[in-house]
Amino acid sequence: MAWGKALGSNAHMQQLIRTKAGPFNENEWYSLQDIKDAFVLYQEGNEKELKKILKPVEFAVQHLPKIWITDSAVDTICHGANLSIPGISKLQSKIEKENMVAVMTLKEELISVGEAILTSEEIMKSSKGLAVKTIKVFMEPEIYPHFKR
Repeated sequence: MAWGKALGSNAHMQQLIRTKAGPFNENEWYSLQDIKDAFVLYQEGNEKELKKILKPVEFAVQHLPKIWITDSAVDTICHGANLSIPGISKLQSKIEKENMVAVMTLKEELISVGEAILTSEEIMKSSKGLAVKTIKVFMEPEIYPHFKR
């Protein structure tokens, strides 16, 4: 249904531009032509424009609270497991229940995003239990070695 018709007017929309989504804003917007031109320059030996356009995946979660986990817990999360408190090395304060959080390696690599089950205070006071429900995993399994317990 057209919005103009529904409102009883002749209004219409010709273009919609998202000006902000997470850390991305209008300064991070590139057309397909911009990307193609940057790639052609890259093929000619100039990678500057392509590096300006392409961002590491960690850029997309910079606005989220972070939880860093031990190397021994990484592969388990990469297989889709929820994050338990014993796997946590450090975390940011002010995490609230149901916050979307980024789960990171100690080398600042994004592993996954998930929903906080506990607040940061509850996590710090506990020695066991689930802390984060995994929603989306970004890191491939077996990048970090599997540690036997």
